[in-house]
Parts: sequence; C-alpha cells; structure tokens
Amino acid sequence: MVPSLNPKVTMSQIYDLVRVVNTGSTEVVLRGNTRYSIAAGEERIIPFNEAAAWFGDPRLQDDGRNRFRSEAFRMTQNLWGFTEGMKYMRDRWDPSQGFLEWEDFKPSVDCFDMEGNPMYFLIHDPDGALGSGNAPALIDPSTLDAAALVKQVQQMADQMAKLQQALRDRAEFEAQTPKPSDRPGPTVTPLPASTMVAEQFNNPVVTDEPNIADAVVFPQPAADDKVTDDAPRTVRSRAK
Repeated sequence: MVPSLNPKVTMSQIYDLVRVVNTGSTEVVLRGNTRYSIAAGEERIIPFNEAAAWFGDPRLQDDGRNRFRSEAFRMTQNLWGFTEGMKYMRDRWDPSQGFLEWEDFKPSVDCFDMEGNPMYFLIHDPDGALGSGNAPALIDPSTLDAAALVKQVQQMADQMAKLQQALRDRAEFEAQTPKPSDRPGPTVTPLPASTMVAEQFNNPVVTDEPNIADAVVFPQPAADDKVTDDAPRTVRSRAK
C-alpha cells in the first residue's frame, strides 16, 4: 500500500468506489487489503483507496519543495516493477530489441466512477494535466463516526434478537418434554392366582436363611415311655 504524501489526506478515511476495466490482454492482479483479479476485458469494482494505492492518488499535487505528486508517481512505478533510470532489456539475447519503458510495465486499465465518468489516476496523468475534479470528496469524519455507530448498534440488536429467539426455542422445547416424575411407569399385569401358585411350586424361592425343618426335630418317644398329659414329648434341637 502506498501511503499518502499529502498531510491533508489520511488513508484511514473511506472513499467512493471505482470501476476498473482491464483493457489489456493479460490478467491484472491487485494485492492489497483484498486480492482483486481482473481478467482481460473484464472489470471489477474496488474501493477508491485501493485504486489510489495501486494507480496513484490523482488529488496529490506538488507544493513548492513538497513533491507530493511526483514522489507518489515514482512509488507507483516501483509497485509495478519499473524504476526510473534503470535499463530493462526487452530481450537479453537480442540487444537490438531495445529497452523496456514505463509503458511496458504500466497496467492497462481504465477507471470510472459509478456514474460512468472517467477517473484519471497517476498512471494515466502523471503531471496532473487532466486534473482530479471527478475524484471523490472526503467524507465528513463526524458523519462517518455516526454511521459506524448506527451500524454497530444494529448488529448488536440483531445478535440480541437471535439470542432471545434461541432462549424462546429452548423454553418451548423443555415445556413440551415431560419430566421424569411425569412420565408413566411400566404397566404390570398381575398373573392369575393359579398361575402364581404354579410358578412358586416350579420355582421355589432360594434364600440364605436356615430351614426350620433342619433346625428343629421332634423325636419319637422311646417304646417303653408312655405319653401322658403330664409327660409330653421332649423337644431337642439338632443345631450345633
């Protein structure tokens, strides 16, 4: 990017758009803040400050010892590979072909404003003979700041609206989803009594508790003992 040499012009300010038409036979590529590729015979619309960086700001003027326009034109030539005073052979194996000039390096482009009026940058008008009356005027910084603030507020409002919509969608989803306590449990169909008895008979319950039939034994009395009401059978536990 070529910095402005005029203290009255700052690169931080925003300008209008420029229609750049490639009138040559090869592609023109501009690599700045954004890469612009313009095929032969095609056109691209780019910001004025990008066009001025590559083609030279047409509003610069030489002011006494301050050679704003001349210095900017020299730097523009350097961008396109040409340095004044150096010799570039057209064919290194055939000196008779002569030397390349600035016209061989200069991009073949015509520039217009959005209304179709021609715009002459430094590559078109190094001396400023054509003037720069149709160059875009600088935007009032106060207007620019207000417009940027309005845009920022609008972006924040859009983001807030998206967030609120997401919250509403979440609340609606949760309202339609039943909670675990509200969900119906599994339905258990009781078996008939006869089936339950059969199941218990075929599948006895096995536990770790001792069987009372193994712990308590009722022995039969001896043959010579008589069982009377005042001499009942004795009970003895086999549990050890």
